Amino acid sequence: MQRRVFLKTSLLAAEYGLLTGAVLLLPRNVLGEWRTEVFHATVLDEAIKWVTGGQVVTRTEKIRLRVPAIVEDGRSVQVSIHSMLPGSDSISIFSERNPNPALGTFRLEPGLDPVIDTRIKMGGSGNVIALVHADGRFYSAKQYAKVTSGGCG
Repeated sequence: MQRRVFLKTSLLAAEYGLLTGAVLLLPRNVLGEWRTEVFHATVLDEAIKWVTGGQVVTRTEKIRLRVPAIVEDGRSVQVSIHSMLPGSDSISIFSERNPNPALGTFRLEPGLDPVIDTRIKMGGSGNVIALVHADGRFYSAKQYAKVTSGGCG
């Protein structure tokens, strides 16, 4: 009888120790910071200004932005962004027809391929804009997508 109690207590203590260790070892760098002013902006230029800090944005062909030309359901749109700019350290996505145009910013660790594949919501037909920060400057690419139904409102 005492042996069962000992084993049961030992297993519970080990489980508790593992759970406590897992909480203490959370990858703090992976947890994102929430910049509410960017995501509360209702005008595209205002949202871009929050991300860039007012810096000049240069259009470039070195950002490959893939968005379907015709989107059947605006609630789930596949977007792929590949930056061929050296020193790319963040990629942001915007949709000009959304009530809140800023959709996300992805910070990239050095040595990673600057590629983002994700799904977004689109409030209607319009441009999807990719904004890349590379070597201290901002670059952009945009592509028009026609939304036939759905979307966010």
